[in-house]
Parts: sequence; C-alpha cells; structure tokens
Amino acid sequence: MQGEKLLDLLVMIVIAAVGLITAYICFGVLESQAEGRYHEYSVGGAIAGALVSWSFLGGFYRQMRRSSGEYERVVKRNEELQQKLMRGAPKPQGFEIEIDERKNIVLARPEEWEPKGGNIFDLELSKHHMRKDDIFPAQFVSWYVPITKVNSDQEAFFKNQVEAAKAMVGAEAVTHEIVQVGGEQSKVKSLKLIAHFYGEIMVDVPSLTGRTEVVWRVVTEDEYNKGVARVAASPSLEVAESDKDGNPPASEPVEEALPLLPDPPSPAPENDVKYQKVVQMRVITFHEELSTIYYFDFFDNEEDFIESSIKFNLLLDSVRFLT
Repeated sequence: MQGEKLLDLLVMIVIAAVGLITAYICFGVLESQAEGRYHEYSVGGAIAGALVSWSFLGGFYRQMRRSSGEYERVVKRNEELQQKLMRGAPKPQGFEIEIDERKNIVLARPEEWEPKGGNIFDLELSKHHMRKDDIFPAQFVSWYVPITKVNSDQEAFFKNQVEAAKAMVGAEAVTHEIVQVGGEQSKVKSLKLIAHFYGEIMVDVPSLTGRTEVVWRVVTEDEYNKGVARVAASPSLEVAESDKDGNPPASEPVEEALPLLPDPPSPAPENDVKYQKVVQMRVITFHEELSTIYYFDFFDNEEDFIESSIKFNLLLDSVRFLT
C-alpha cells in the first residue's frame, strides 16, 4: 500500500511537469491561443493549456490504474474464496487441506500421506471430429512423478528413458532430442522422444460410463502382420457411433444400477479388432525447482500423426510452470 502511494505521488509530479512543459511549448514557443472555463473561472493562454494537459494525463493514468488492478482484484477474490472454502472444510488433527480447482473438490489429507504421482490431464479427440474411417482418436495424457534420490540425476535419468524406449517390445524408429518447455521466462530442459509402435486396436463400452472407448495395446511386428492378414481375410464389423452427447446407441442399453468398480474390458470379437501403426511423442520435463518430473504423452495413428502433432506442439508451447 505504501508503495502504491509513493508511485501515485511520483506520477502526479511527472504529470504536473509534463503539463507545464506542454503549456510552455504550445503557448510560449508556438504562441498558440486557448480559452476555457474552469468551474466559475475563465482562463486562457498557457494556463488553459496546462489544465487541458493535466486533465488528459490524469484521466489516462486513472484508466491505466483501473485496468492494471483488475487482474489483482480477481486473483485476490479467488484467494479469498479459497480461504473461505478451506475454513469450511473439516481438518482433523494431523491432516492437511488439499484443493483441486479443476474438479472443484476439497479434502483433508493425512500429513504422512505423500503424493506418489498420477495423471494431470487425460484428453482425446472427440469422435464427432474424427474422419468417418478413422478408428484411432488422437490422445494426450499428462502425468507426473516426484523427484527422489533414485531419479535425482537428470542426465542419467534422460539416458535411461531413451534406452528404455528403444528396448520396448514393438517399438521401432525411436528418435530423441532436447527441447525447452515452459516459455522464455521459465523454460526447462526437457527430453523429447518419438517412437513408432505396432498397435492392436479394439472397442470397449465400460458399463460404468456406457460410452464407446477405443483401447489399444502394443504388439510385436509378427503379431501385427498376422493380425493385418486375418482382418483382411475377415472384414470387420462397423462400430455403432455414439450420439453427439456421447451416449451409446439405443441397441446398447446402459445398466441403471452402476457397479462400484468398473468391469474389466471384455475381449473384443476377433473381427472387431484392428491393427494400425501408432506413433507416440513423449516430452519429459525434469523440473528440479518443483521437485517434479512431468510427462507429456501424445498418441495418434501413423496416418494422422503429422497433422495432429501440430496441435500437440501448440499445446506444449502453452505450458507454464507456477514457481
């Protein structure tokens, strides 16, 4: 608050000086003329020019102050609401309050329980924006693990990640490079991996959600070639499309009483299985300041990868870390 008052005082001095200089140049050097009324007084010449300059510059500064303070007010209001919500949540002794703003949930966590990592985002291209003959939607998953004594050496960790990717069953043409993530002001050294896989793709409709989902697994080159030959010899059935709200078609009723746990995926009929080459782009950000390793995974079938990876790169460019 004291800093804001000092800033206002300095700006007022500058405005006064600029107003006088403007009046001197316009009405002293250039010999301009002006008349006006200020309340009940009639003024003219340099005085009128100074008043006009002061009024304009003062109004401009006030407008800037209002605009620049809007963001701070919103942040302050958000913090106030968070504090109010936290105060209303029960906090047993030995617990810490945790807030997830995206999912709008607050809970108390035992102090001895530590986050072990997990998903941050899990996204995929909407089926209504896919080509009619496309069976594999572009997928993006972001997750994290904490930095521990085991993985604290960044260079060694990156090297192990590259070797592990090349050793994966079904992986081919694995490439890697070092990139920067987090913007110019907070960029962090990261490892980018691109790998091509042989994929077995099938459709599943979990009873918990009733929504059609595409699931896939990595297979060996031999399994892939045999699967392609088998599918070619036995034309696959068309998968019924969900309606625009994501609900299953009428021929696939959803159970009214959902189970507490999702059922395991049931094996798809042999003629409902597809085989495609899948490309994965993984970016691993080793953020020492936040003691966290962030993973950004992007998948798509080989045919669509070049085009859809443009959006992934734009998404990656938007990443910022709150330090």
